[in-house]
Amino acid sequence: MAWCAQRGIVFDAHKSLAPFTHVFTHFKLHISPLVIVVARKPQQVQQAGSMWMDVEDAMGAAIPTPVRMMLAKVA
Repeated sequence: MAWCAQRGIVFDAHKSLAPFTHVFTHFKLHISPLVIVVARKPQQVQQAGSMWMDVEDAMGAAIPTPVRMMLAKVA
């Protein structure tokens, strides 16, 4: 929630998805996804090193496997 506030992202609601673990070659990534319903996009959504995408567009992009797994659950 603090991450959203720092970036000016206002949301109406949120819910937690089931946590899961993604295993890489040398480490495990424990993920606790949180789905938020954005009330409005921040004025500056495009920042260096980041991009704001709709779920459908993101699923067609080159994204990491754990991110793709989370998006598939909400798509």
